[in-house]
Parts: sequence; structure tokens; C-alpha cells
Amino acid sequence: MGFVLLGVGLLIAGMLQSFSSHVLSLDASGLVHERNVFGSTKRQFLPREDIVSVELERLYSQNRRPVYVIEIKGQSGRIRFGSALPPNEKSGLCGDLRRTLLGQRRDPISSEVTTTDSAGSAPAPRIVIEAPGQGCVVHVAPGNLGKGIMIFGCVIFAFATFLLIMARSLWLPFSGTWPLPLVLIWNGLFILWCLSVILFVGLGLGTLLTGYRMLRTHFKITATPQALQVLESHGNWQHETLVPASGVRDIRTSIYFTMLPVQAPIEPPR
Repeated sequence: MGFVLLGVGLLIAGMLQSFSSHVLSLDASGLVHERNVFGSTKRQFLPREDIVSVELERLYSQNRRPVYVIEIKGQSGRIRFGSALPPNEKSGLCGDLRRTLLGQRRDPISSEVTTTDSAGSAPAPRIVIEAPGQGCVVHVAPGNLGKGIMIFGCVIFAFATFLLIMARSLWLPFSGTWPLPLVLIWNGLFILWCLSVILFVGLGLGTLLTGYRMLRTHFKITATPQALQVLESHGNWQHETLVPASGVRDIRTSIYFTMLPVQAPIEPPR
């Protein structure tokens, strides 16, 4: 039933995404977002002085490629749309909206990066960049990804534990009416099945602890012309990684993980 409800939910979400239209209206008081789906219109209003950012936010990954959505964030809410637009149109539209609403230009994919000397009433960012004389210091606070991982781990742990509790009645007693060879085979398969479920219990518990750790892990990255230092702190525990500047070959963004199936590689033409 859970998979059926998930499939129905994805079907409804896909239909809403395919047949919805969006209209943005801006005046001196604020921004009005109208979403029309099958003749039904939903309106959302953000006061102009409360708008703090216009960014491209990563929504999900498709075939190991990130899919971004335009997000207009205010102190009282946020507006998200445009995930189905081509990437060049999303980038251009995001820049136009940013210049219109905020009167400034920012990197469209560095949505959480800001400097300590930036003015405004925005909430505290997750990533803060300090610029000392010869280098920079980056402070990275815990993000919201750990909450999702904790929820995922709780679901796995609870489901596997439920299976173990409900499967107690499947054990066949040796003094019953069943033949002894059949009882031994059945109970042996039952023990193997229980061991596999116990592995899922451990997987759920490990995922839960990983998400909890991510919610409490802070990073301090210090980059100077001499070296790159990464200090990871989790409560009273700290771990330092020091790399000489001469040993740094490349700095790039990469996909951490994806929960969607990876598309098979395309064979070159013969």
C-alpha cells in the first residue's frame, strides 16, 4: 500500500507540474505569485522589503545531473517554480529577477554563500566567508540534509524491527507434527532471513546516527598561500586535515550521492 500511495502521489505531482502555469506580478508593495492548475488559482504574496534572496536551488538529481528550481525567499515564506525550464532560461530568468527585486548580481548556484560584510536583514547563512589579509576562512554550519537522512534511517530501523517482531510466529517447534527434516530446513531459512533483516536494522541505526552527526558537524576551512586546513568538529571531537598548497591539484564540485537510477552509458556510433 505504501508503494501504491507513493506511485499515486508521484502521478498527481507530475500532472500538477505538467499542467501548471505561473505568473509573477511586482509593484511597490510586493511580489504576487499566481499558480494556475486546471482553472484553480493559488496566490502567494511576499512584501518587497522582506525579500532576501533570489537563487537557483538544487531540487533533486536526474541521471547524476542536478536539477535546479528558482527560489525567491522572503522572511515570511518562499516561492519556488521553474524546475522544468531549460537550464539557460532558468539562469537568465533568475538573474533578471535578482536584479529587479534586489538590484544586485550574485552567483546563481551559490545560494547559501555570503560574506560577513554583506548588509541586509537575511537570516544567518550556513556558509560564512571571512577574508583575512593573505587568504580566506570559510565556516560551514550544519545543513538540513542530516534531518532527511535521520528520517530515512528511522523508517528503515522501524520497518526492519517490525518485521523481526512479527516474524516470531514463523518459527516451527521441533516437537510439532511437521517432519524433522522439513522443520530443520524451514528454521534454517528462517534464521538466514532474520540475519538479513538484522542487517537492515543495523543499516537503519547507522543511517540514523550518520544524520545525527551531520546535524552537529561544523567545518572550518582556512586557505592561505602556504596550506589548506580543514577542521571538522563534532561536539568535543575534532579532526584536522592539513594539505600543503603545493599538494592541491584541483578544487571542484562533485555529486555526493544520488537516489535516482543512473542512466546507462550511450554506446558510441559504429
